[in-house]
Amino acid sequence: MTQTVRRMSLLAASIVAALAATLLLAASPAQAHTRGETIQYGCGWTSGYTIHAARAITTSGGTIYGYNYLVQRGSYWCSATRKVYFHNTPTWTTATLRVAGTNYTDAGDFREWAAVVRYAPSGCKQAWGYMYSTSGTSGTRAFSGITSCFY
Repeated sequence: MTQTVRRMSLLAASIVAALAATLLLAASPAQAHTRGETIQYGCGWTSGYTIHAARAITTSGGTIYGYNYLVQRGSYWCSATRKVYFHNTPTWTTATLRVAGTNYTDAGDFREWAAVVRYAPSGCKQAWGYMYSTSGTSGTRAFSGITSCFY
């Protein structure tokens, strides 16, 4: 009888420990990267940059999927799109940088951000970003709008 009680106690303790470990290891909702982390990892810069524009990427219904930034460091410019709504889920995400009328785009089923960097000492620079609610260019679309020209 004592051995049976001991075994049941050990079994109960094992079950409780397993449940506790499962709860601790369960994935909580992914936290989106900060603006600074997006610029660091997307553009490759940790300091010495200027953010000229920041725009929310929204659906027609007003849901914010993320943000697009137009960033400058010296003569280099970056369009960085940061995901917040579908962070850590691969969905179609773009960042476009227009330099003197030519578009440069980073696009794909990304989990965290899209970013494109170009050397552009002169001319008009603009940025924008798109996101979709699914992989590929289907699902609900969100758009940031195009920034004004920065020189």
